[in-house]
Amino acid sequence: MCSEYPPIKPSSFKGNYYEYGLYLHNWYRKRHGAPALKLAKWMNDSGDNYCEKLARHGGALVHSSGLGYGENLWGGPQAKAYIKHLWPESADDYMHKCAVREAVKAWYKEVEHYNYNHGGFSMHTGHFTAMVWKSSTELGIGVCVLGGTIIVAGCYKVHPNMQGQFTQNVLRYRHISDEAKETKPVDAPKPVESLPAGNVDGAGHKWIAAKNGGSMPSNMVLTGLDGKHDVYVARAKHMNGIIPGKLIVGYGTFVAYDGAEHGKASYEVLTGEKNCFSWVASQATAIPKNAIVGGKDPNGSVYHVGKGIVNDATAVGKILGGKLYVSYGGKEYCQDQGFQILVTTSDTSTVDEKCEVDEIKDDGGVSDENPVVVDSTSPEMKLAFDQVCDANGCSETERIGFLGYENAINGLKRSMENFIAVDKDRSGNLDPFEVKNAFSGDRDISYEDVMGLMGAVGQESGKMSLYGFLMADLLLITLSTSEVGIEDDNPAVLEWMNKQVDYIKSGKPLKDM
Repeated sequence: MCSEYPPIKPSSFKGNYYEYGLYLHNWYRKRHGAPALKLAKWMNDSGDNYCEKLARHGGALVHSSGLGYGENLWGGPQAKAYIKHLWPESADDYMHKCAVREAVKAWYKEVEHYNYNHGGFSMHTGHFTAMVWKSSTELGIGVCVLGGTIIVAGCYKVHPNMQGQFTQNVLRYRHISDEAKETKPVDAPKPVESLPAGNVDGAGHKWIAAKNGGSMPSNMVLTGLDGKHDVYVARAKHMNGIIPGKLIVGYGTFVAYDGAEHGKASYEVLTGEKNCFSWVASQATAIPKNAIVGGKDPNGSVYHVGKGIVNDATAVGKILGGKLYVSYGGKEYCQDQGFQILVTTSDTSTVDEKCEVDEIKDDGGVSDENPVVVDSTSPEMKLAFDQVCDANGCSETERIGFLGYENAINGLKRSMENFIAVDKDRSGNLDPFEVKNAFSGDRDISYEDVMGLMGAVGQESGKMSLYGFLMADLLLITLSTSEVGIEDDNPAVLEWMNKQVDYIKSGKPLKDM
C-alpha cells in the first residue's frame, strides 16, 4: 500500500455513500484498536435531514442537540467548488462519496494534535476522538448537496468524547502494513524524541535545527529544483514519528504522510560537505549499507532518504519497504522504481563526534553554526504589495501599519508574501481555496479551518483581503499557544483581535506591544 490512507477511492467503491463512510471510519478505527462500527439507518436518516436543514440556512456548521448521539460536521457554502477542485474527474458522478472522503480525512487529521499522555476533550481534536472512540458501536452518515453548499455529518452512538473516559477509548495509532495478514495486536507506538543515525552515524553529515524566518546553515544538501526553487534535504516531526522530506527556503519543509503533503515551519536540515554525499539508483528492496538514515515511524521502522521526480520537480522523501514516498502539490506520491537513495561517501569506520544526530526540538531553534540570514524581500515583492494594497483601498496609515507589522516579526512577513504569491491577478482578495494554498507553505490547515477563520476575522463574503489574511495569521498564532477555539466566540479572543487591529492601523511595530 502506497500511503497510510484508505486505498479505495470514491469512484472505485461499489456501495453507497453511507457504506463508503463506514468503510473509511472502520479503516481508521482498526489502526487505533477500536472495533468496527455498524451502520444505523435511523442515524443515516437523521444525519441527512439535519445536513439539509443546515444547507438551507446558509451552510453554517451548528451542532444539533437532544438527538442522543455524538456528531461531527464538515462543509460550508464553498464546499462543492472545493470538492471539484480536488476531484476534477470524479466529483460530478461521485459528489457525495468525494465529500464524505474529504470530511473523514479532515476529521482524522486532528490526530496530529492529540496528546495521548494527557487525554481529554479539546476543540482541536474532538472530531478525531469521536471517530476512533472505542466504545461506540453504531455510525450514521448524512450528506446534503444544495447549490454550491455541501454539509457532511458523522453520527456516533454510544456517545463519544465523554470526560474521564478518553484513556480507555482513544488508543494510540498502530501501523498495519498488510491488512490481509494482520492476526495479532501490535504494541502501541512510542513517541520518537531523538533519532540514532544507525550505520552512518557521524559519517560526514549532521542534522541542524531550523525554522521558517530564521537563519539557515551554509552547507545544506542540495538535491535539485522545484520550478525555480532549490530543494534541500530536511526532516520534521509528524504523527509521533520523524519523516524526511524537502526544504524550500522561505516556504518550509514538506513531508509526505497519509496521502497528503504536510508543511512544517520547524524542522532539521541535513548538512555536510558536497563530496560526502552521493545519490545511487534504487535496486528492488536492497538498501545500501551506507544509506543515510532520515527518520523513524512511530513503531520503530527506519526511514532512509530518497528522491524522485514528480511533474518535472525534485521531490525528497522517505524510503520504506523498497518504495519511495514523496509529496508534491498537496498530495503524497509513491514510487516503487526509478528513484534514488542518498548515501554517504565518507569513511564510516571512524565516527566524528561533531556529526552526531541531534534531537529534533519543538521550538525549531536554529544552530549558530555557519548561519546565513535569508532575506526574501525584493523590489518585486514591494511592488506587488503596493498593488494589493491599492486593490484593497488601504489608507496610508494602514499601509504603514502593514509594513511595520512585516518588519516587526520576520516569520509573519511570509504571510504577506504567501498572499501575494497566490493573488496572481493582484485583485487583493482570495477565495477559500486560494487562502488554503497561501497558508499551506507554513501551516497545516483544512478547508473547514479556512471557513472558520474567515468568519472569525469578519471575512464572510467568500473572499479574504490582505488585511483579513494577516489578522487570520495573528489569530492562528494566538490559538497555537492557547486552548481557545476559533468557534468559541470568546470575548478574550475578540478583545485580543481588536487590539491587533489598533496596532496594525497605527503603524506601530508589534514588538512594542
